[in-house]
Amino acid sequence: MTDDVVYTGVPNSRQPQLISIPIVNDDLYCVKNGHGNVHDVVFKNIYIYKDDEVELPEIYLGGIKNVAGVSDITVATITVNGEVIEYPADKIAVYEEVHNVSFR
Repeated sequence: MTDDVVYTGVPNSRQPQLISIPIVNDDLYCVKNGHGNVHDVVFKNIYIYKDDEVELPEIYLGGIKNVAGVSDITVATITVNGEVIEYPADKIAVYEEVHNVSFR
């Protein structure tokens, strides 16, 4: 591979995620009916460098209703190509089992 090869994405592929906190209901990842919680997490000073035509990656926060939750998550200072941005709402998926999420 040479330096002049540019990654342009893979057709029909899933967009990568910048932050993903999934809690799934699957015995493959935990003991039967054993689920944990995720809380008090800070993501700070995230730097993204991308070409203009490349989409921003998604942020996904989810839990399992009435079983396992995600709470008190802070995402602070996301910089894209050297410029601090407010992350677009259409790239953020926060589900109802998630509480106290802030973007600064």
